[in-house]
Amino acid sequence: MKLSTKILIGLFLGIFTGVFLGEYAEPLHYIGDAFIGLMQMTVMPYILVSLLSNIGKVKLSEQRALIKSAAVVLVILLICGLGAVFLLPMFFPTWESSSFFSSNLVTLSEPLDYIRIYIPHNIFGSLAENVVPAVVLFAIIVGVALNSIPNNTKFIQALDVFGDALNIANKHIVKLTPFGIFGIAAHTAGMMSLDELGLIQVYVVIYTVAVVILGLIFIPLVVSAVTPFRFKDFLNIPRSTLLTIFATGKIVILLPQLIENVKELFKKYNYEDDQIDSSAELMLPLAYPFPNLGTLVIMVFVPFAAWFAGKPFTVGDQFGFLGSALLSSFVAPITGIPFLMDTLKLPQDIFQLFIVSTAYTDRIRVVLGSIHLFGLTVIAIAYARGLVKIHALKLTRAFAITIGLSLILLLPFKFLIGESFQESFDKYESFMQMDITTPRVVQVIPDSTEYYIPSSIQAIQEKGYVRVGYMSDALPYVFFNEHNRKVGLDVELINLFAYEMGIKLQWIQIDRSEITQAINEGRIDIFASGVPVLVDIMDKAEFSEPYSEMNLSLLIKDHKRDKYKDINHIIQNEEAYFATNQSDYLKTRITEELPGTRFEQVESVRTFVEGDSKADAMFFSAEAGSAWTLVYPEYCIIHPEGLHIKMPVSWMMAKDNLELVRFINKWIELKQYDGTIDQLYSYWILGEGTKKKEPKWSIIRNVLHWVE
Repeated sequence: MKLSTKILIGLFLGIFTGVFLGEYAEPLHYIGDAFIGLMQMTVMPYILVSLLSNIGKVKLSEQRALIKSAAVVLVILLICGLGAVFLLPMFFPTWESSSFFSSNLVTLSEPLDYIRIYIPHNIFGSLAENVVPAVVLFAIIVGVALNSIPNNTKFIQALDVFGDALNIANKHIVKLTPFGIFGIAAHTAGMMSLDELGLIQVYVVIYTVAVVILGLIFIPLVVSAVTPFRFKDFLNIPRSTLLTIFATGKIVILLPQLIENVKELFKKYNYEDDQIDSSAELMLPLAYPFPNLGTLVIMVFVPFAAWFAGKPFTVGDQFGFLGSALLSSFVAPITGIPFLMDTLKLPQDIFQLFIVSTAYTDRIRVVLGSIHLFGLTVIAIAYARGLVKIHALKLTRAFAITIGLSLILLLPFKFLIGESFQESFDKYESFMQMDITTPRVVQVIPDSTEYYIPSSIQAIQEKGYVRVGYMSDALPYVFFNEHNRKVGLDVELINLFAYEMGIKLQWIQIDRSEITQAINEGRIDIFASGVPVLVDIMDKAEFSEPYSEMNLSLLIKDHKRDKYKDINHIIQNEEAYFATNQSDYLKTRITEELPGTRFEQVESVRTFVEGDSKADAMFFSAEAGSAWTLVYPEYCIIHPEGLHIKMPVSWMMAKDNLELVRFINKWIELKQYDGTIDQLYSYWILGEGTKKKEPKWSIIRNVLHWVE
């Protein structure tokens, strides 16, 4: 049985096993992890040895024109490939990527060490850490130096022997592919929801369209525009070879056949001599270790991973990514893509989606790579023989047809399928379905005539209920869910306090301007709505021990995020206004870090997001602002680099009511110690409460009913 057949069997058996077992397939990821590790084991040494050998053995003086023309064509093709990688993410369906707060928002990320990435100051360290660009640069520099040494034959032969050994070892590992694919597919099918599986079609469809347009349209059109060879002949002659490459998923084993196809194409047009034959035999093996369009364009999976994870991937990120992607395309995607994902701090578990998709995408990748090699070799030899003639009109037509077909095929996909994705991934709906997890205590109807200040917890228990003041729309601390039930971090924490004290709850809505007055005149016992502790109100009330914190950030329209990514951009934008509903003290803190900041005082965050403000952005906490982006997904939270303002979050009580404050502090300390507050923080602030805990659908549970 052919290996390709075994791989398909392993894939389908894995999918069936995952669907059958559901979450019980989770341990099978060890099989997939072991397989990936084995596949990566020989890749870096092989590419190093292969590049050293091929560059070292080329007779540069005799084949200067051929190599020069090949280098120019390679650069042009790779520039086109980089353009494709840059443009293809624009066709990802638009769906709002608003999300709950994440500590990554306010954590200062370490800048990329480009010296370490690109300069191999320790080649063994670069090999051990899979730093692809550094290894490639080392191989190119040393390979060129090796080429200039007169007696290098024996060393190059030794490199070839070692390369053959690595290749044989890799072939043995490849035999395990059906088992590896089985483990990966089983784990993915068992653990992933149908919505998530639906998302991967974005990457598969877009990459397929890219392969078809670049391989079957663009390269043949370019070859026919600059050489005597017709579009039809360029594709027909290597057709059987390309089909075999698709079936086997390997270029290297079909290199001899591709060489014969090059000779056949020239022969059909009566260009046949030993020089053409020798050039073909040199050019294809020499070009093989270098990047090709198939391997380069598949790097679009990295921006897809960012899109999938809901992480912004700006134009600035794209330019930084493209350089690393180019050098990473010297190696197999299974090595290059994890490196790029690590560089951009993307979740590595998304890489499992790539592995599952390779059963198909690897095959079309090598087809595009083969067409790339075939076209590169044909143009290079034709140039060396003086057969290249640039036809501007034909080249313009080639680019126009490529761009036109891309738009025709991809624009409908972007807009038609994007709407269904937005419906499937509506985080606002999940947010509004959240409810508290602790038993709700009985609520008492507020009595506006009651004014007293309880001196202790005993006084509250004797009364039978605690009066808690709150502000409406204090997301995610206090708000109303879709069932009009009061929910949020403070709501659940207060509810838990009342439950453990054996008392009832009385919620009383208080205006922001009346908070300290309501506390000190005895209208409420506690105020809880995500209150930041600030210096200018510390002498007006008592505050509990902090149970959380707020990080000052900017709430801003998504398309403006790059304008204020660091404090220098804010300071330099002298015309900008920034909305705030904070105190004078906090505005002073802001102007200390951002001199010249101009403020517009707004009543609430809703005033700003609903457009009743001329401000560009609003200073707001990242924790609360992230929740508002779920309600208004056209907004996002950014934490400008260099802005460092944190505020503790506490409950407020009446001035000098120290006994009650001491008791509350002890209770909060106990809840911090037993992990309750951390759990509620994850639930309400980090959004764990929106993640459905229902087990995944499986045959073993939902059809056979063997497990609960």
